[in-house]
Order: sequence, then C-alpha cells, then structure tokens
Amino acid sequence: MVYTVDDYRDLLEISQTKNKLYNALYLIEDIGRNILELPYYTLEETTSQRDLFIKLLTDTIGLINNPNESLLKQAEQQDHTNIMFMKSADGVMHWIGSPTNKFEDKHRHILMEKAHIKYVDMLEKGEASYPPLLVWHKDEWKVGQTDWVAYDDRGFLVAGGTVEPEYEELMKELQKEPLGMSHRMPMKTLKFEPIVDVEKGEYLGIAEYISNEFTVLPLNEAANELTNWST
Repeated sequence: MVYTVDDYRDLLEISQTKNKLYNALYLIEDIGRNILELPYYTLEETTSQRDLFIKLLTDTIGLINNPNESLLKQAEQQDHTNIMFMKSADGVMHWIGSPTNKFEDKHRHILMEKAHIKYVDMLEKGEASYPPLLVWHKDEWKVGQTDWVAYDDRGFLVAGGTVEPEYEELMKELQKEPLGMSHRMPMKTLKFEPIVDVEKGEYLGIAEYISNEFTVLPLNEAANELTNWST
C-alpha cells in the first residue's frame, strides 16, 4: 500500500493530539514540581502554592485544547526545514537531514557527543544496521533507506539516503511545509552517564545508543528543534 497526503494528514492529527498530551504531562511535571518545592511555611503561603498549581492546570488544559489560548504557548514554529529531498542524474530521489544532535531536547534528553561518534563508528564497522526512513515513527510508513551517517563537529548527526520511488510524490507534497526529523532508540541500546552542569546540577546523559529508524515529521513536532545543522 502506498500512503497518500490525505493519509498523512489523518496521521498528523492523531499524532499532534497525542503530542499535546505528552507536552502537557511534561509541563505539569516540570513546573508543578517547581511550585510544590517552593519553601512555604504558613497557611497563606500554602494557599498561594495551591493557587499557582491550579493556574498551571488550567493553563495546561488551554494548551491541550487550543495552544493559541494558553499562556504557556509553544515556541514559534521555525520557517526552515531540516530534511531536504533532491533527484540525482539517474532519477533517484535522495534525502539528507539531521535526525538528532548533542543538545537538550523538549523531553530533557541529551545525547552526548561521544554517543554520536560511537554510533557512527558502529555503523561504519557493520556493528549496527543503517536505519530505514519512516514517517511519524510508523514502521508501515517506510518511505526510504539510510545510506550514510556522519557526525558534524558543531553537534549534529547528519544522515542521507534514498527515497522509495512510490513515495517520491508524497515527499514532494510534504515539503510544502517545514519538515523535521527524529529517531527511535531501543531502551536496551542505551547507556547513561552522569553530567555535571553548573546551573542544572548533576543529571544523566545518554552515552551510547543505536537508532533503529530515522523519521520525517512536522518540524514543530520534532523532539529537538535545534537540527538546522546547515547554518
């Protein structure tokens, strides 16, 4: 089955709704914890704490139902794309983009630089397989394949490959709006190490990983928006 733009739009609506709920969860967890950990000692201070938390919940509902009405508006969508499609002289459509980097993403994850370098080394040695290119992390939406992966010393994982002929028209249509990239890492491939930050204190970074797919999705839905490696 070859999926169409209409199929993609249906999937987009489902995925965006799910992502709104995840974003709301992260907001409640992060901001709510800050509110509850404030040092309140009197009844009046505790009442203020409760009111702040209620405002957070109310605003989070606004974020879920209508992001434009929420005080916690999402970051303005970038007007660039971080995956490009082009045809070679032999008529094959190729893609090039950045599925991840070494910077903190929306979910507070950091893939350490050495993790990217090791992943590239594993691919080149044949210790890991080059991942397929999917849409929205859906295995049934395999639109292409990765042929090469490299690490840019500015902090970005760069990859490229080919697009299946039957999905060339779909990719052309999707390019009309900014596209982002992401990837999926099986938990069993992850290794963590502590990172010490002057402002954030000590937390865990990902020191090793293997990606089993790269994915195309709307830019504002990518976990990490700092993927414009070309600038």
